[in-house]
Amino acid sequence: MILGVLFDVASIFSPWGITPSSVYFYLPWSIVILGEDPLPVSDLLMIMQAYTQLSTISVLSKTAVILALAGVVLCWYLGRRALSRILRALSYSVILASGTISFIAVAMFGMTEISLSWGAYLALVGGVFMLLGIVFDWLEVEVIVEREVSEQGE
Repeated sequence: MILGVLFDVASIFSPWGITPSSVYFYLPWSIVILGEDPLPVSDLLMIMQAYTQLSTISVLSKTAVILALAGVVLCWYLGRRALSRILRALSYSVILASGTISFIAVAMFGMTEISLSWGAYLALVGGVFMLLGIVFDWLEVEVIVEREVSEQGE
């Protein structure tokens, strides 16, 4: 789950799309700012037509990150405290909502005319990892690494 959260956080700072003139596009309200070169008029018109949709995608992606962080912290806190199953289900629900919102944001971005780039793929992989983390935790799957001890070392 933590790996999924890290991918979601990285997606906010990565370009989500690439315009037809090969300019990387960051979501509106992104901390990363485009270079000083002005966009071509065709790219600018395409972005302006989808601006409300891109603003919604930006809000959704940031909401997914906040929910993922809250869910992981809640899950970690509950794991240390051995509290009720209802609270554990609440933490899983928060992480599940975050993964679903990531998928919705990527799907909405895919409907724009802008080609997908690193940020969208990172959000998609982050959502998959969060959902797989919930399934594995719910099924109580553990990865155990064992080392062979040589006879000479004893």
